[in-house]
Amino acid sequence: ALPTVDPFKPAVDAEQTALGPLSKGTAYDSTYIAQEIGIHQAVLDWAGKNTPQDAAYQKYLKSAGSVYQNHLDKGLALQKKMSGAKT
Repeated sequence: ALPTVDPFKPAVDAEQTALGPLSKGTAYDSTYIAQEIGIHQAVLDWAGKNTPQDAAYQKYLKSAGSVYQNHLDKGLALQKKMSGAKT
């Protein structure tokens, strides 16, 4: 069963609020990446704390977790690149 309250709605709302007043460009891009990094981390943290009892759902979350981790890693690398940090 899905949670009765969407645990990620506050993060999605915060992202929309942060991006709303920004014009397209560097500030928008860096804010978007920072917000998405936070959301991806929140999803991974939530999945790690909420193990479903259904085996198929467990398998799905494990598979999806690797996709989210990959996205998070790419977002962190992009954020580092955008900040001018040496890799």
